[in-house]
Amino acid sequence: MFATVYSQMSNLFVLQGSTLDPRVGQSGFEIPPASLGIFDTISVVLWVPVYDRVIVPVARRLTGQ
Repeated sequence: MFATVYSQMSNLFVLQGSTLDPRVGQSGFEIPPASLGIFDTISVVLWVPVYDRVIVPVARRLTGQ
């Protein structure tokens, strides 16, 4: 089930990327549609440590658990 959802998610990113304007700002830099799927992975890699080191300790202090 996970693999099905994960592969569908990457297909959706490519489909969305092919319909969106790929240019970033005025520089002319363009993000290829096929590379949009990596942003999901990068966000998980960045936010899991933030969740583990910041959000969970704050929630534990607030709830006492």
